[in-house]
Amino acid sequence: MKHLFLVLIIIHSFSVNADDLNFVTLEFPPIAYTNNSKEVTGFAVEAVKRISDKLGYKANVKVLPWTRGLNMVKDGEADAIFTIYKNKEREGFIDFTQEIFVPQTLSFYINASSSINPTKNIELDILKKYKIGVVSTISYGKKFDNIKSDLNLSSSTNLLSNFKKLMARRVDIVPSNTYVGDYTLSQNKPALKGKVIKMVMPFDSVPSYIGFSKKKNMSNIRDQFDQELRKMNSDDWVKKSMLNYQ
Repeated sequence: MKHLFLVLIIIHSFSVNADDLNFVTLEFPPIAYTNNSKEVTGFAVEAVKRISDKLGYKANVKVLPWTRGLNMVKDGEADAIFTIYKNKEREGFIDFTQEIFVPQTLSFYINASSSINPTKNIELDILKKYKIGVVSTISYGKKFDNIKSDLNLSSSTNLLSNFKKLMARRVDIVPSNTYVGDYTLSQNKPALKGKVIKMVMPFDSVPSYIGFSKKKNMSNIRDQFDQELRKMNSDDWVKKSMLNYQ
């Protein structure tokens, strides 16, 4: 009953205006996050609002736990979700934009005094030698996720907790979206500077998209978003937006 009550609060906290689009996303700074003023912001949030406004809609964006947000899109309780990787299961209930929304790389982070050489690639098949700090609800791309069950994992609820584990040598390696990893380091310099470093070469590159609820038959709006994304991508919008999130 308590869970149902919370879900109803979330659903009804969205505007019911016909010209509104209700998006869900994950706390994933600088892509999307809640700032100190309790406002939802981030470079992907700004892009979604800009596109919506151009198309004549108002974008309402809520930051939610990933599984909850995904289920809301699946059940038609939210219009769309971002940024999201494609897979066969999700394609069953999500209409993905054809255009890539945010191209993402994934990198490994290590303790600065680790014996692991940060300038060399770590082959995924030797990760079994190490203890890996992960966020349990996050996908790290198909390559990593395919071997995840064979790895020695230590789960946390957020990336900063995993970086603290690195400093304490409770884990050996932490994978992360590179945007998020670098931003987390930059925002926590007193605690992390010189103690946690990124390995030089990303271990994977994964495109992410905006996904619209199939239950709400939004293919027409998805097509409109694709047209705007095509223009934005030709103008290298992610690189320009990241200048505001150094």
